[in-house]
Amino acid sequence: MWRCKRSEGDMKNTRMAIRLPVALLACGLLASTAVGQKVSTEEAAGYLVFPKVVVDLSGALNGVPMDTVIRITNTSGDPTSVHCFYVDGTPRCTIGRGLDGAGACRTNGDCAEGGICTLSSCQAINFDLNLTANQPVGWRASEGVVTTGFCVGGTSPGFPCSADNDCAGGGECQDQDIGRVPPLSPGIFQGELKCVQVVGSGDDPNIDPNIPVNRNDLVGNASIYRVNNALVDVQTYNAVGVQAVKSDKSTQNDTTLVLGGEDREYAGCSAQVIVDHFFDNARLSGAREVTSEITLVPCSERLEVDDNPAVHTLQFVVFNEFEQRMSASTRFRCFREVQLSQLDRRPGQEAFSVFNVGVQGTLAGQTVIRPVLSGDGNPGNGILAIVEEFHRNPRNNAVRSAAFNIHLRGDKSQADTVAY
Repeated sequence: MWRCKRSEGDMKNTRMAIRLPVALLACGLLASTAVGQKVSTEEAAGYLVFPKVVVDLSGALNGVPMDTVIRITNTSGDPTSVHCFYVDGTPRCTIGRGLDGAGACRTNGDCAEGGICTLSSCQAINFDLNLTANQPVGWRASEGVVTTGFCVGGTSPGFPCSADNDCAGGGECQDQDIGRVPPLSPGIFQGELKCVQVVGSGDDPNIDPNIPVNRNDLVGNASIYRVNNALVDVQTYNAVGVQAVKSDKSTQNDTTLVLGGEDREYAGCSAQVIVDHFFDNARLSGAREVTSEITLVPCSERLEVDDNPAVHTLQFVVFNEFEQRMSASTRFRCFREVQLSQLDRRPGQEAFSVFNVGVQGTLAGQTVIRPVLSGDGNPGNGILAIVEEFHRNPRNNAVRSAAFNIHLRGDKSQADTVAY
């Protein structure tokens, strides 16, 4: 598949050439706008978004235990502080204990009679990190950080430890109190992680330590592990970095981040999101059939308390290898993870989706996603996303997967805001 770029977790042997002028044009346009584009998965930024974090140690969601390893690095020679939020997008039963005793579910069938499986709260859990110069940190989302020891050197720098032998590759365990990260287990968690670079607690006693600071020093990535006795499957994607317009280390006025627009404090979310993908159920060989899932999160969000999350409307334009064009649309609130062919069809009706290979007649294509701007003066409907490919062997149902970042094009005229 033609791809302008993909993350380190990509499956190199799945690439095929899409001989589409429209695909080549898209990559050219992306290259031309990348110079001024400050929303990137490749550059350090002052605001990071990890669109998908999942924890399911029981394997109740898909039969295989899952966990996410998160890494954040301070690329600066100066110490810095980070204020983060896990946003819970786990669907939960309105009636019944669900899959984990706390109501987590996949479908209505996981709930008690009369119960509905639906997005419940979009509740955010906040925590703080204090990073020394050039310090990486990493943790398993299921465990969080409850120790003051971190590896220095070796092959696992920045990961929690209690003794030197916990640090792979000859690293040394040193005492560093970076803060406390809450564990996301027991139970099931599906959601996102958002982190903003803020004033350090010791920088100025007269300034709230959670006030954003105009610096662009953070990079990050996440690896989703699916592991049991018969399977080890890892997919990795880079966090989306949104750069502060200024980088002079000055403080901002409040805890509302303005992304884009005339009064921007950070770069604006893109006007279009472009995904190159196989169509669902494409058969690449006798032993490989592909489906894809997309995870969508909003650029605008109220992170501390949001009893009524905004509804975001998206329009999709889908091109196949013959440059034939079809369209679809969807709506979501704070988080949505969904198979491509369920964006426009209900479960069980995927064969009739515009994202299905049987409808399109070609193995691969390209989808352009455009957020519909709100016309009521509210913050914009910008989105961020990642895509996952699942390669299944029909002979034994063995699954291997890869995650990759999407392409961003253009700058919306309407600002997005992140408040906490």
